[in-house]
Amino acid sequence: MAAEEAHQQTQLGDLPEACLAYAIALTSPRDACRFATISPTFRAAADSDHVWHGFIPEDHRAIVLQPSPAKTARKKDAYLGLCDGGVPVDGDDGGCRMWLDKASGAKCYALSARRLSLPWDDGEFSWRWTRHTLSRLDSVLSSAFHIFSSNLAWAPPYSDQLMTLPSPLNSNLPVKKNDAGDEANEEMNGRPASSTKSTSRGRENSAAAFAEVAQLVDCTCLDIYGRLPAAALTPATAYAAYLVYGTAEGHRGLSYPDQETAVALGGRVLERHRVCLRPDDAETRKFRGAGLIAESSGAGGSEEPRRPRMRGDGWWEMEMGRLNTTGAGGELEEEVVASFEALGWYPKLGLIVEGIEFRPVQS
Repeated sequence: MAAEEAHQQTQLGDLPEACLAYAIALTSPRDACRFATISPTFRAAADSDHVWHGFIPEDHRAIVLQPSPAKTARKKDAYLGLCDGGVPVDGDDGGCRMWLDKASGAKCYALSARRLSLPWDDGEFSWRWTRHTLSRLDSVLSSAFHIFSSNLAWAPPYSDQLMTLPSPLNSNLPVKKNDAGDEANEEMNGRPASSTKSTSRGRENSAAAFAEVAQLVDCTCLDIYGRLPAAALTPATAYAAYLVYGTAEGHRGLSYPDQETAVALGGRVLERHRVCLRPDDAETRKFRGAGLIAESSGAGGSEEPRRPRMRGDGWWEMEMGRLNTTGAGGELEEEVVASFEALGWYPKLGLIVEGIEFRPVQS
């Protein structure tokens, strides 16, 4: 009888730390941070290396978890560094960068303008390669310094250039505590941490950075394509593709004619949307009055063009479409293609293309 009562009084928190860590490792980074708030026992298990080792993508563990000559870093810190800093993919010289979504651990990718297919890409005639004032190279160098100066066990990219780091974008860098990572836990739990932290939705502000952007000088036919192997994406995850761009003073032709984005997997179009990179209601009314733009007829008619969102880093982004890697099967051997196209011939200039990003859809 006494043994039965003792058995009934056994609580989950009474389990050995190793058992708790094994169970927590089967959840997500966000859930692990929630478990850490229950009790000191849960916190020790949730912050253990066993849990966070599994959250680091297998194909990046060899880089992120290099032995440190100074001191052994927690794997949770290494995970957070991969979320905040991002790393070049396959030695691509920064043309493609990968980082992790902090809450889910899903991979995010950014393709630079150099990695995109641009129309009439023949030098000064249609595009000009330039370093824009919003170029985020300084930001990633600052992020790399932030990682390097903590107790992480991996060498950041561009570590030989860390003496020229001052940047106004540095204020977007998250502040991690060296003890228990309280602020990182708060962010993954969906609560704001400190005024200096970037939000989880604004992770694109610091993770991807490119030295050059492409500025449209002049063209009439405009289509942009970005390609990424589907196998590079995290399985069983809903993704969205985003065109990241800006506009130069004196831009033209970015409100008309109609524009369209699409996301395709293995040659099969999954989503197609009407968009407008630079919404201008006055110009739209002018072209509609001339019969050059069809009137939207509500839910039963054509789709109202999507509008862009201003990001925390000063760039605009347009959601191009979504895909889900759940049950993709053999299509994971194919490419994901995100495209933007201006339908019709009309002079265009002043578009500044920073790149295309693939990020998990925020629930």
